[in-house]
Amino acid sequence: NKPKFIHVDAYDKIEPFLEHAEEIYFAGGEPLLYPEHTKMLDKLVETGNTKCRIKYNSNLSTLSYKGRDIIELWKKFDLVSVGASIDAMAQGVEFIRTNLKWKVFEKNFNRIKEELPLVHLFPAPTIGVLNIEIFPEFNKYCIENDWCKHAPFIPNFINVPDWQNPKILPDWYKERIIQKYNMHIDWIKQRMDDPNIEYAGQNQLKGLKLVLSYLQENVNDTDTNEKLIHEAWQKLWSYKIADPELDWSQSLPELFAFFTEYKQRKGWTNWPD
Repeated sequence: NKPKFIHVDAYDKIEPFLEHAEEIYFAGGEPLLYPEHTKMLDKLVETGNTKCRIKYNSNLSTLSYKGRDIIELWKKFDLVSVGASIDAMAQGVEFIRTNLKWKVFEKNFNRIKEELPLVHLFPAPTIGVLNIEIFPEFNKYCIENDWCKHAPFIPNFINVPDWQNPKILPDWYKERIIQKYNMHIDWIKQRMDDPNIEYAGQNQLKGLKLVLSYLQENVNDTDTNEKLIHEAWQKLWSYKIADPELDWSQSLPELFAFFTEYKQRKGWTNWPD
């Protein structure tokens, strides 16, 4: 006999407690694709425990499982919270999160927002080397489309692998990024002064300032950071060679421009081996 998968065993152990559960947090992988997810929600409904708070981190790659509409299931619960794992938009995020399709994510996020307005839905971004420069543009999109209206921006940061930690970036590039964030913060403050704008983005300010504080912290010595920047270039270029569709120089042109300028400032014709 083939042994059960661990998720089946986990459900068997959890099932007796579902009737009394007060809160369940689903995280991934992608929790909406786990077989036990819908089984657990069905059991909560069956036992009448629809007051149980259900919370998620999800990439919203799908809102269905084996033909079942997850939104229809969520409509049966009093409190649903979804932190959508998304760090940028369009081609940028499609490189950062392999296999994520921006248009699919956008459609699914908006569907939840429109059909389930009481669901606590919000972007849950992670900040690293790949997206730190372009994040203000995405945050602006979120503000203008009311994606973050009911949730403050609470940034997560990449510390590992070391080459993705934004603290390793050189001071001249950090200053450029800081300028972009300050311009974005000023844009939000201008909106706050406009009485015709219902949601200005004021709940994003604290998180944006946390990004600036984090970026300005020092890590390692200069030689170590330069080695990590070199490692970042090698990693990114290896992805492009292995799979031409993972062409980060096209998907993340701002980052490619940084590496180009970095090489020029070093006086290199080519990147050293």
